[in-house]
Amino acid sequence: RVVTRTREHTKNIFDEPGTDIRAIDSMEEIVEVARSTDASLVILDPPYAQDRADELTGPFWQSTIDKIRQAGKKVARFTDEAAPTQHRCDLLVNDHPSSTEFGEDYKKMGFDGGLLSGPSYFLIDPQHRALNANDRQRDDQLFVSFGGSDQLGVVDRLLPGLQKISDRLSVHLIVGAGHPGAIPQSAGLKISKGLPPREFALGLRKSRMVLTGAGNTLFERAYHGTPGLCVSQSTHQETIGIAFERLGTTGYI
Repeated sequence: RVVTRTREHTKNIFDEPGTDIRAIDSMEEIVEVARSTDASLVILDPPYAQDRADELTGPFWQSTIDKIRQAGKKVARFTDEAAPTQHRCDLLVNDHPSSTEFGEDYKKMGFDGGLLSGPSYFLIDPQHRALNANDRQRDDQLFVSFGGSDQLGVVDRLLPGLQKISDRLSVHLIVGAGHPGAIPQSAGLKISKGLPPREFALGLRKSRMVLTGAGNTLFERAYHGTPGLCVSQSTHQETIGIAFERLGTTGYI
């Protein structure tokens, strides 16, 4: 059973049309659904609001988690907060690339549940893991993606530079299906409005270089070991991009 603010989008993730997906508008509704189910485990992966960084923290969601646990459920809490805050749950997973440095601080703050910290605990789509040895041959192209929404319009601002690069190196630019602009294609510039997961994974794996935001796609590129650059699309993404640069995984712009 899945509770979400984006029911129609979430339906597209599941192969089974009968998956129980509930639309919610408030934190209290999560508690109501959790109490009504016979499930023993609740996985809480709260959404991130660009203007509400505190939503990543433990205290923001603690009262919700407490009520779920009081109903006899175990709670696994996912976060990618860039600095430790207090949590009370059964399992805490922080995949922020800096969390390997401060993971032990959670215990010093009184956390007594299971703890998994570091970017190796980022949940990779199985399509990425399913690629085989034959998919490792690099293509001489620049692969560019800033997610389905591109909140800051990075693509449009970088487009003149990408068009110049495409005179010397093939560029594959992936934009979201809702991108409002018509981008002129050229011999060296290929535009795709979204890609199936396997094709997207192949693009990250096989390209000579990748340019992305500093969010989920950066973790996926790091997984494939493909060199590249990233541009943050929010203050929180900036912390991820800088942390990965310190690890020698990316160049951060």
